[in-house]
Amino acid sequence: MALRYRQEYNETGDVLDPQAYNVNQNELISEFNGGLDRQNIPRQVIQRAQIVDGAFNAVREASASGFVTADMTSRTWQTVISEGFAAPVDCLCIFEYSGYHTWPGVYSGNNRLEDAVQYRITLDGTELFTSHFYGESVLQDAVYLPCAVPVPAGQHTVSVEILFSRVYQSSLQFSEEAVAAGLFAITNPTLITTERRR
Repeated sequence: MALRYRQEYNETGDVLDPQAYNVNQNELISEFNGGLDRQNIPRQVIQRAQIVDGAFNAVREASASGFVTADMTSRTWQTVISEGFAAPVDCLCIFEYSGYHTWPGVYSGNNRLEDAVQYRITLDGTELFTSHFYGESVLQDAVYLPCAVPVPAGQHTVSVEILFSRVYQSSLQFSEEAVAAGLFAITNPTLITTERRR
């Protein structure tokens, strides 16, 4: 058993508080009830064959080969890639999206306004992460979006979505003008989901 230190010390004149006593007891209890580490388990006691696949981590990949196109005139969020999964236990999920997008045509060079795209990651319809705007002045660009969130056990759906807007170059704020028509192409969109379990 590892060496444990008292967390709370009582002195003469202290007001009695059972919480201080409990903190010291919990320090010992945590050693016996969990707290498994290299200090209290001999080397190679647990063999690989004794651990089932997915006991600690599960990693999945959802991808689209080639490219995905999106309608730039749409004023709503459009799904790029989506994946459903069942979490058998409460866990920490790490979502990582990567892709490479290309704007249609040639940038007009308007110094005031430009079309832009914004990405977001949602879990069961709840927004987890939203990117900055990627403007058409950079005709081709790579995108990487990481996000981590605690997830309860059960069935879930994670999605990567995009929204087109016309923005002011100086502030990247929305303008009221419509986005130019065209097909926006995303090459090899990939979503990696890592479930970190106990």
